Formats: sequence, structure tokens, C-alpha cells
Amino acid sequence: MSAPDDALLRGRLRAGEAMIVLIGVWLVLALLPLRVVMRMLWFRPGPVGVPSEGVDALVMHPVGQAVMRAARRLPVSTRCLHQALAGAVMLRRRRLPAAIVFGVRRKQGTTRAHAWLFCEGVPVLGGNAFAPFTPLAGFG
Repeated sequence: MSAPDDALLRGRLRAGEAMIVLIGVWLVLALLPLRVVMRMLWFRPGPVGVPSEGVDALVMHPVGQAVMRAARRLPVSTRCLHQALAGAVMLRRRRLPAAIVFGVRRKQGTTRAHAWLFCEGVPVLGGNAFAPFTPLAGFG
């Protein structure tokens, strides 16, 4: 197999993994409270981390892209929370640290919530939308 074929195969496998994990996260969140899910996945309140030179961008960014692609193709609606949890599961399978941050934004009398996924302080999912939100809690 040539290098481009190998990369294509890895991308398709990663996309398949993302779809399976997203469906699993969607089902678990439909059945269990978030606090139970966070405990099941060993997420504890704590700092998100700071960017370091040890971050493997060649692994974490394709994980984020696979989760976003899978989320668009699923027959169920997945939100930022589903995507952040699925991405965290995938990063941890690759032995990379994963941290989820929850934030809120008040605008014109309504409150909106958002979840982001970070790997060693670098945004992996939801990072492009976090500027107007106020971070409330981080779990790593």
C-alpha cells in the first residue's frame, strides 16, 4: 500500500471510530445525567492545561476533524457537548490528555451554553466559537 492509500485508510478508520463514539455518547447522554457520564469517563474538575511543545498536532487535529465530519453525517442531532465528549474519548484512546470546558453567554435576555475540547491547552473542538462565552468550569 502506498503512503496516500495508507493515509486515506487511516482517515476512514478515524471517521468510522468518530461515528461509533458519537452515537455511543449520544445514547449515554440520553439515558444518564451528565455528572454520571463525566464520572464514568474519569473527568474531574481541574485546570485545562497550557500549550506545550509536546502536543501532537498530527494526532489531535485529525481527531477533531473526524468528529466534526461524523457529527454532520449522523441521522441524530449532536451538540457541542456530544462532540467534545466523543473527541475526548478518542484523544484518550491515543493516550493524549483531554480537557472539556463549559461556558455560558448571556445575550438579549437568553442564556446559551457551550462546551469545548482542549488537548494540553490547545483547542481541538468548539474553539472557534468560545470567544463570546464565559468559561465556568474545566474538567480534565
